[in-house]
Amino acid sequence: MTAALLEQLRLGGLDLLPWGADGATLRARLRFVNEHREAARVDLPSFEESVLLAELPQWLGPYLHGLKRLDQLQPGQLREALQSRLTHAQRRQFDEFAPTHVTVPTGSRIVVDYVDDNAPAIEVRMQEVFGLADTPASPVDACPSP
Repeated sequence: MTAALLEQLRLGGLDLLPWGADGATLRARLRFVNEHREAARVDLPSFEESVLLAELPQWLGPYLHGLKRLDQLQPGQLREALQSRLTHAQRRQFDEFAPTHVTVPTGSRIVVDYVDDNAPAIEVRMQEVFGLADTPASPVDACPSP
């Protein structure tokens, strides 16, 4: 059954999976990293759909064991499966390069939106950023010149 589910994904693509909102956000963060990989000089594996589809048995296969349908997967399992491709050090690097939140001077943790067309983007009241020493930088701005 696992082989049949993997083949279904190879033919239909990763959008067949029940990602949920958190999974969609993780995929958007991974796309952002892929788009800025060279400029940011990050040492992370590729998360392009073609690579993920080629490596399905390694990262998703174990999570399909015993399932009969793709919709039996839980969004948390999908996030865990994707993140299993990263070492602990790579997860830290990923979280530093594409953080889920930004902490502003008022102490609020503001969610970073990677799904937005202008991603990454945050929605924050202007008063909350008074006293902010630095603004979040784009990957290119954050990298030293060669």
